[in-house]
Amino acid sequence: MQQLLLTSTLLLAIAACGPNDPPTRRYHTRGQVTELLGSGAELTVTIHHERIEGFEDRDGKRSAMPSMVMAFGPAPDVARDLWSQGAKVGFDFEVRWSKQPTLYIVKAEALPPDTALDLGQH
Repeated sequence: MQQLLLTSTLLLAIAACGPNDPPTRRYHTRGQVTELLGSGAELTVTIHHERIEGFEDRDGKRSAMPSMVMAFGPAPDVARDLWSQGAKVGFDFEVRWSKQPTLYIVKAEALPPDTALDLGQH
């Protein structure tokens, strides 16, 4: 819950960004769906994702993002039947610093339920 609150605060700060925002970046990771909020175009999918190497923050600094729980908005053309509590998914997402949702899933695929995920902190 605390990580979700931190993520929400981060997203609100990101929403206030101006025209000099860094370019959109795209990343691939895997994770497990922990919560679904809203529906249709307003759907938010909360996913506990694996570590992401080479993540670039708003200032252009590259580092590894540890495994954590984050809220994502899926693109309209991503299959909605992928999203259910506990589902394991592989997905590509964009970080769009000046748009909502900031974390935007552009591609996703279901993983077998027995897929081992590394969701520990590193």
